[in-house]
Amino acid sequence: LRESVFFCACTYVSKMYNLFEEVETSRRGRKPATANVGLNIAMTQTPVGATSVRKLLLGSRIPAPNRSSMQESAKKVNALIEQVNTDDMKKRRKQLKFINKVRGNPENEISVQADGMYNNSLWSGVTRTPYQPATQMAYLVAENVTGKHQIINLELVNKICSKHGYHTQEGESCDVKSGQCSATACIETSIGNEERWARLCLEGLLEDGLTVKYITTDQDTAAHLAASKLFQENKTMTEPEHQIDIRHLSASHRKKMKSSADVLAMMPGKTIQYRQYLQNRFATDMSTRCTAECQAIHRQGVGEL
Repeated sequence: LRESVFFCACTYVSKMYNLFEEVETSRRGRKPATANVGLNIAMTQTPVGATSVRKLLLGSRIPAPNRSSMQESAKKVNALIEQVNTDDMKKRRKQLKFINKVRGNPENEISVQADGMYNNSLWSGVTRTPYQPATQMAYLVAENVTGKHQIINLELVNKICSKHGYHTQEGESCDVKSGQCSATACIETSIGNEERWARLCLEGLLEDGLTVKYITTDQDTAAHLAASKLFQENKTMTEPEHQIDIRHLSASHRKKMKSSADVLAMMPGKTIQYRQYLQNRFATDMSTRCTAECQAIHRQGVGEL
């Protein structure tokens, strides 16, 4: 909205003034309003889209922006957010070198932890579909050099084409010619191949001169093999060591005891329901005790284990 001031007694008319703040850009044309940019930034952190936001605004009797303009603004804002995050992770990787230098450690050797996140659990499609139920995933690599455990690299995998195209084989181009395809993997790609996605992340660290000395993952993944293969291929000079995440280890320990017939036979009780109840309680208690022991050992050893 823009307004000006004029007087009835004379012909004076002021310049037009915006009733909102604008974001400075280097391009020609109208500048975007800060409120519109802020709205698109908030939408990236909430599970709602342009249609849902319009319903909320109109339901509150607040003028809502046009849906198509919101979509165009979202494309530009998302590209800026992606670039800002990429630059920020690169900055963090440089800071790790400086921290190692101050501590007197090799500048290029770091300790990381890695894991993948899926939009659907891989096991949720058992007996339901021959395909993997997950269509999107994010593989994250965080540093273990500091107590902040900041994310220093990631790999995003998407099987869904924004233009409703169909991808059947690796390297095959999208069959939809209009617009840019959002899919980064075909339908036959094993999205659960965390070794592949971990290798891409580690190669990104290698571009900044960082090699992995210790890599922490859960026990049901082959992601640590990516670091080992990079060493075997002489792409890194540091032989990595694989460590198991305590949280995943305790969860696997608990599940194993809950399904063990030997543990069930140890439980007292006249009914199977009561013995299973005691077995679940025992499994939870033992897992918690083992985790506490591991944490106490790490505190006592101060990393010298």
